[in-house]
Amino acid sequence: MITDPDGSIRLANRAFAGLTGIDPAGSSGARWLQLLVPEEDWPQTGTAKARPLFEAEQGRLVWIKHRHLPAFPVRMFTASLNGQVGCVTVLVNWTRQHKKMEDQSRQERLYRRFFDEDVTGHYVSAPDGRLLECNLAFARIFGFDSVESALKSNLRQLHVTGESGDQFFDLLRRNGRLIHHESPMRRVDGRQIHVIQNVTGSLADSGELKEISGYLFDNTERHEVEARVRQSQKMETVGRLAGGIAHDFNNLLLAIQGYATLLEDHVEDKPDGREAVQQILKAADRAATLTRQLLAFSRRQVLQPTELNLNESIQSLSPLLQRLLGENIDLVAQLEANLWPVHADGGRIEEALVNLCSNARDAMPRGGRLNLSTRNTRLQDTWFSFHDGPPPGDYVELTVQDNGVGMSDEVKAHLFEPFYTTKAQGKGTGLGLPTVYGIVKQSGGEIQVYSSEGEGTTFKILLPRLHAGREVPPPETNGGGKDSWRILVVEDEPAVRLLVKKILERKGHRVIEASSGSEALSQMEQEGADLDLVLTDLVMPGLSGRELWEHLRVRWPNLPVIYMSGYTEDAVVKHGVLKEKVSFLQKPFKPDALLEKLQEVMQPV
Repeated sequence: MITDPDGSIRLANRAFAGLTGIDPAGSSGARWLQLLVPEEDWPQTGTAKARPLFEAEQGRLVWIKHRHLPAFPVRMFTASLNGQVGCVTVLVNWTRQHKKMEDQSRQERLYRRFFDEDVTGHYVSAPDGRLLECNLAFARIFGFDSVESALKSNLRQLHVTGESGDQFFDLLRRNGRLIHHESPMRRVDGRQIHVIQNVTGSLADSGELKEISGYLFDNTERHEVEARVRQSQKMETVGRLAGGIAHDFNNLLLAIQGYATLLEDHVEDKPDGREAVQQILKAADRAATLTRQLLAFSRRQVLQPTELNLNESIQSLSPLLQRLLGENIDLVAQLEANLWPVHADGGRIEEALVNLCSNARDAMPRGGRLNLSTRNTRLQDTWFSFHDGPPPGDYVELTVQDNGVGMSDEVKAHLFEPFYTTKAQGKGTGLGLPTVYGIVKQSGGEIQVYSSEGEGTTFKILLPRLHAGREVPPPETNGGGKDSWRILVVEDEPAVRLLVKKILERKGHRVIEASSGSEALSQMEQEGADLDLVLTDLVMPGLSGRELWEHLRVRWPNLPVIYMSGYTEDAVVKHGVLKEKVSFLQKPFKPDALLEKLQEVMQPV
């Protein structure tokens, strides 16, 4: 077409008409600029927008935004007279090729935007690992402050080791692509992360890599959560096994200790026999300690929690801890004033504290400093987004911190597993920290460890705050001033049942024995006599000890009871913690402990 300087069309051919819909025969006077901009913008902005087109250099290819068509390329030619523009010749070159170019350009722009703005890390690299292109998400995943900084790195260097980088490239060369490939990599700050990526490698005719493109996302948090779940499941499985073994073994130890104690009276005048019995008792005591630790780890020991102030526990225990640590380790206590009380078994918490301090002492063979601190803290909902632990709320935090040799990541991964130890053979059983773990978890708390090689170790224990208003009912007693009582003994282990019967009968008590709850009920229906006390195992086939007592209380409303168990999931004990103040004997127990508990329960009120 040909126009006047003001944009009026002088002449247009049919090709132009086909593109714009303007009839050449009736195009005279129509303005070209009106085709370029909306009618409401004409003539003020229309002239301004079109002026660069008229002033373009000869033959310049420009892109025009048409009113009715997508942007398209045209070549502009001008003819002048006496130095002024007399007409403008515009060759509209709207071909299929240009349409294809425009589509490709649009796709490239869309890809570019997707590449740059996607939250997934995208990258393109050379066969040697040089990064040719990456987006901002890639830079952020690996800790770079910008894309430019990331492009100065090498993909091989971002793998945990050079060997792992070589394996990655070799695998890609063999397969051509990797789908959902998970691998450990390292940020620029040295922190290890886990990524999942889909990667494609273009291969030359020689089979060598030409270029690598892929996208990845950071899977570290999910990887860590899954690892914790697997570890928790493993610990739970080991705990059930350990608890079951300890429970059965406690019955054997009870018989060994009990009969050895009874035998001791018969060999009092025989030195060799007395010494043999004492050695049996010492070995049984050591075995009982191991089973108690196994029960603590498996969270199946029976705790008797009370209102406890950790500051008071630490202060009373400090002299013992200082002797345990030795003269070359300074013990420093930083205790928060007005510390909240907790609901925990004081003896077990002190045992956990002694184990932690003993572990810290071994980590500081040349001396050092051990800090014990307490504080009140409140956990928010957000803290548990990717953590396993107690629910949000008020907690008391106990921290044990040493400046010893520290631990590697591998040691930390197995720290609370039973029988795992880094000490020399014969120097430790590997049950100290598992015992701490079990005590804290069974108390409804959380334990965390922070450590690096050469930088010491910090253990943090969180215990739930005890709120005011919780009252514990007193134990039920039968009273009376009698010296002997009629006692129902119910125990499914024959050796234990016979031992308890002998101990009680030697003190003049009358014993009715039964091997199960149902047998006990049947015997009491036949006997029909008064009953002073029930001494029963908690976990038995059929009726549990608690269910048996509930049946007997219908006839004897004030009937006292002493429960025996190594561990239990009975209603009396919820996850190993006594729900109320009841009389309880932890297996294995010695004859004197049984008699003392009997006097405690049956004393006159």
